[in-house]
Amino acid sequence: TTQPSAATIEVARTLTDPVDVAVFYPADSAVRPLLQDYFQALRAGAGDTDKLRVQVADADLRPDLAAEFQSRGNGWIVLRKAEVMRPVRIGDTLEQARTMLRILDRTVFSHLVELAQPPAFVYLTTGHGERTESMGPPGPGGGFTRFRNTLRDHNYTVRDLGIAQGLGERVPDDAS
Repeated sequence: TTQPSAATIEVARTLTDPVDVAVFYPADSAVRPLLQDYFQALRAGAGDTDKLRVQVADADLRPDLAAEFQSRGNGWIVLRKAEVMRPVRIGDTLEQARTMLRILDRTVFSHLVELAQPPAFVYLTTGHGERTESMGPPGPGGGFTRFRNTLRDHNYTVRDLGIAQGLGERVPDDAS
């Protein structure tokens, strides 16, 4: 059975902002209790902190929760901090999940460390003819929306910066 390591528990204990975890499996899944036990042990080791909130649900019975976590269905766990999502495919059956269960703690640890970092801000200038989401993709495989989403996926908070946001006066204090 998979158990959280001391390092993963320590990261969970020191979270400053809430991280939500959603585990999507049907009630009769053989994988679901293993994941429930893992995350229960992680919460208990972290002191049952309100900074680590865990929900277990069947994506087919809770499509609202699956949509909120942008889950692709059952067989997934999703870690979320604010708008940043970290989906992890575990597998629907025990046979499919066996490999991921072996590295579950390492995977959760790396995502928690990443999510525990304070948010960094990226300002994108607007109002001077810069490419924007409304302009559409510049070519095959490109696109401004993809660029913004990639930044968000890497734990950046993306903000527009133009004359209306004070660009004509100064650069924001939290921009380097």
